[in-house]
Amino acid sequence: MKREQLRKMLSKRVLVLDGAMGTELIKRGCGDATPEKVILHSPEVILKIQSDYVKAGSDIILTATFGANRLKLKKLGLETRFEELNRSAVTLAKKALSKGVLVAGDIGPTGDMFPPSGELDFTKTYKCFKEQTGILAEEGVDLFILETFSDIRELKAAILAVSENAPDKFIIANLTFEKGGRTLIGTDPTGFALAFEDLNVDALGVNCSLGPEGIFPIFQELSRTTSKLLSIEPNAGIPEIIDGKAHYRMSPEKFVRYAEDFLEMGANIIGGCCGTGPEHIRLLVKKIKKRRPRKRKNRSLIGVSSLTKNVIFVPDTPTIIIGERINPTGRKRMTGEIEKGVMKAILTEAKKQSKEGASLLDINLGMESRIREDWLRRLVTELLISPGLPLSVDIRSVRLIERAFQEYAGRPLLNSITLTGMEGECRLLKRYGGMVVFLPIDKNGVPETAKKRLQLTKKAIDILKEMGIDKDRILFDPIVMSLATGNDPLVTLKTLESYKSLGLHTIIGLSNISFGLPHRRSINKYFLDRCIEIGLDAVIMNPLDRKTSAELNLSPVFSGKKTIMEFLKETKITRKEKPKKKKKELNVLNIIIEGEKEKILTLIKKMLKDMDYRRVIEDVLKPALEEVGELYEKKNIFLPQLILAAETAQAAFGFIEKRFSEKKGGKGKVVIATVRGDIHDIGKNIVAMMLKNAGFEVIDLGKDVPSEIIVKSAEKKNAKIIALSALMTTTALRMKEVINIVEKNKMPAKVIVGGACVTKKFADEIGANAYAKDATEAVKEVKKLVETPSQNI
Repeated sequence: MKREQLRKMLSKRVLVLDGAMGTELIKRGCGDATPEKVILHSPEVILKIQSDYVKAGSDIILTATFGANRLKLKKLGLETRFEELNRSAVTLAKKALSKGVLVAGDIGPTGDMFPPSGELDFTKTYKCFKEQTGILAEEGVDLFILETFSDIRELKAAILAVSENAPDKFIIANLTFEKGGRTLIGTDPTGFALAFEDLNVDALGVNCSLGPEGIFPIFQELSRTTSKLLSIEPNAGIPEIIDGKAHYRMSPEKFVRYAEDFLEMGANIIGGCCGTGPEHIRLLVKKIKKRRPRKRKNRSLIGVSSLTKNVIFVPDTPTIIIGERINPTGRKRMTGEIEKGVMKAILTEAKKQSKEGASLLDINLGMESRIREDWLRRLVTELLISPGLPLSVDIRSVRLIERAFQEYAGRPLLNSITLTGMEGECRLLKRYGGMVVFLPIDKNGVPETAKKRLQLTKKAIDILKEMGIDKDRILFDPIVMSLATGNDPLVTLKTLESYKSLGLHTIIGLSNISFGLPHRRSINKYFLDRCIEIGLDAVIMNPLDRKTSAELNLSPVFSGKKTIMEFLKETKITRKEKPKKKKKELNVLNIIIEGEKEKILTLIKKMLKDMDYRRVIEDVLKPALEEVGELYEKKNIFLPQLILAAETAQAAFGFIEKRFSEKKGGKGKVVIATVRGDIHDIGKNIVAMMLKNAGFEVIDLGKDVPSEIIVKSAEKKNAKIIALSALMTTTALRMKEVINIVEKNKMPAKVIVGGACVTKKFADEIGANAYAKDATEAVKEVKKLVETPSQNI
């Protein structure tokens, strides 16, 4: 089915997806077997589940290919069955169909993470999804659903892969959110809406993780901030493990009560995720049968975003500051570092500008022919983690722009395009999304009058619209030119006024106005004030200058009564002002959060001259780490920042350990592992890192570890603690196996458990000594266990 046909269908009625596959397999006696294994060995079970969903009234059936990408299958040992598995899954789904029911190619994440949490990059991820979506498209699925993603970079790669293989197919893209309303890496629903507003995707939505009551406020925010159609797939509540089995408590009757709320928010597609079955879908169909979707009046937001931050362009709000200092022009240190592939000076400038109030950062790298793509990829990733502001990509090379856009997590700003040679840039904007700055320049250069600049701008608006770039995606620059060369500033101001009269969003590059002149800060400030009075939306400037500008009455210059030289001569201002140097107060917490490894080592070396190394650990590093943990718990920082902080602290601990030959892990040994059958280890890795930083010797056994090996390792290493992790309800049951062996062998080791599906109630039920909901709590609980006298559990 073509995209337009399905969109037409959705304009008339809300469609119902099917329910869960994984939890249904458990209910039907398949144990912890994944859908992919069941397809290969017991396909009739998959067919029966899908047939039951069709009988329940589902309009759309999902193929059992959620985890069937090559990267994930490799972890299951099924990589060689990749093509067979995906083709068979579509064949099975089609067998279950009745008239009018559609098949959606189901795509899930790879199970790996982007930096700093993992080693994924765009190219690798895109190739993985392109291979899978190509097969599903060949087999004739009607649409695609991309679900349970937590990283917008990975989801973007999947969307582009589908678009490449099946440009006419309808695409649903779902993120999964945590209880606090953000994804694991910190993206909120507004950031989700911004990041995918320009991409070739038809519906955005939310699935998994939470029940309908938890998802509702997240879905509500998404409905207000996106112009896309809406999809929703809640779990049947939060799972509880009772008597060794996962139970989703929410009854079908209670589940469907929320349907009315989702319809009120404008839902177009509704289904169920974990814990829902044919009985939930049957009642859901009765509830919303033949209902027309509610029309939503909201327009898409005008703004840019990063992993965790959004910047919205709203009329009558303070002008947005875009930091200009990531620019090597006239700066030997930054120039030299860029040539060597180093980014220390850039990251330092980025953090300075963020602290001084910049909302975006402009990246101008100068000598582009010498810039390596892998270095640019790492730079974009580093900047989006710390300081984490959205980026204005001021790069000319189409090749480098594309690389930056591929790795960009969010909606970027491209600075800039003109009427000459903008086809390449517009192609990238259409493919990867983003806003753009337009300069009214053509082959004849910069027009001398405001009228001509406006004519070029109107022409560009029409051309760009034909190329798929709407004016709401554009910031219009009236062009600021230096007073030193005799340019009339009134031309810029009049152009700006004409832009605002047309309702356009505007931007200027401020520093151009004073180029080549003394007392630049004062000139900049005066001109900026004039532009702000007119209604300027954004300014590219040095944010460090905002509080140091002298007050000068430059009105004679900007009214045309005097030239700048006449004004300077009369006021006897003949030299550039030098800002006073500020003493910087070193802050351990900020250094650790910002990932400044060199700076923390310099600070530690300085401290060790006056302090015993034990005091440095106990009084400086550990309190800072504890505060990092508290910030993470409060969701003031997110997973990428937590990992960066842990790695930075580890560098400091490692330095002290090496210098003073301190025996690492003085607080005791911890054996940590993800239990048998579970291939997820991101959370476990974070816990291991945090425990090392807290002074424990950590023996990390990895993922999918048999219970017997976990216990033997703890016994051999004489470990005080066994820490177990599990993501899935099926594999969480292996934790009980480990505890049983520990009890049988009468070992003194204590067991702490945690993971996405694990609850305090479950931990108590299986006899664990402690439970931790996240890495910071794990450290606290392990400390308590170590301090408690050992007893056999």
